[in-house]
Amino acid sequence: LKGEELLNEYFKTQKSESFIRDFKWLNQSKESGMPYDFEITTLENTLIFSDAKSTSYKFDLPVILSSSELKFINQHKSQYHIHRLYSIQNEPKLRVCKNFHAISDLFLPPYTIFSDSMNQAGLKIRGVKLAVPTNLEGLNFDTEIDLNPNI
Repeated sequence: LKGEELLNEYFKTQKSESFIRDFKWLNQSKESGMPYDFEITTLENTLIFSDAKSTSYKFDLPVILSSSELKFINQHKSQYHIHRLYSIQNEPKLRVCKNFHAISDLFLPPYTIFSDSMNQAGLKIRGVKLAVPTNLEGLNFDTEIDLNPNI
């Protein structure tokens, strides 16, 4: 929740400074169950789905994604951003990754084959969690942004 609160404040600033047109925090009053936390409308009226991935620790800790998040990323490749918030208790920082579809492209084909073979055997997979190293080759995180810790 703390990471989403920080990101909400960041988006308020982005909107007030006309870097984005608008945004909506889906989990503001309760967990939405959606595979993302924010909808951002760019100045060009493009809809971006943003998932806040937060940690109290350093940036280098893996980002955890569910198989349903990865499926959604794969369906909205250019519209899905991971907002990685870290050191959120002391000196919060943010880095954005706009190409997490590189992970869904890598994960989904073998996962689908495995899931289908389990279904044929009468077994159901009810979701998988994937730990993605932030330094994985092919992922591109933007430059670090310092966030205001006084929320």
